[in-house]
Amino acid sequence: CTTQDKMAAGALALIAGIDIESFAAEMFEALFEANINIQMISTSEIKISCLIDEKYTELAVRTLHDAFELHKPDHA
Repeated sequence: CTTQDKMAAGALALIAGIDIESFAAEMFEALFEANINIQMISTSEIKISCLIDEKYTELAVRTLHDAFELHKPDHA
């Protein structure tokens, strides 16, 4: 008898920029409030990436755009 671990399809939700550490809590809180489970977190000096379930990709994009007000003209 063999056992295989199967990983569900995933997607990356990420933010990037200068002084990114100051935005981590806001990102995690926004995804939490949208009931999006973070499966894994990866960081560097300029980005934070979160592995999420693929079915939440569109919701995560909308959630992070709203959280960081990317829909405003000064972010275009």
